[in-house]
Amino acid sequence: MRVKPGFLLLVPFLLSAAAACVKVLGEWTPLDLEERAKRSSIVFHGLAIEAIPANDSQFSYSVQFWLINVYKGAESVGKFLDLDPGSGGVFNLRDR
Repeated sequence: MRVKPGFLLLVPFLLSAAAACVKVLGEWTPLDLEERAKRSSIVFHGLAIEAIPANDSQFSYSVQFWLINVYKGAESVGKFLDLDPGSGGVFNLRDR
């Protein structure tokens, strides 16, 4: 199955990026999932299927993912994806 390797590529990247943030920002207090969701303007459930490192950065990746569910910020996601809700472009894309 091709999906699982995408997760394996993404997890080490996230761990490395988080470690780098601590070094750059000095003191850093991690937040739990609930607090991060409250502070975010968009919260969604997705599945990373491919991560491609950028040529010019160690911590920058282009990621292809499947959007499974939008919990917060459906209108913003629809605008970003250039979907027109008036013509049925946003199919089952809504806040919970």
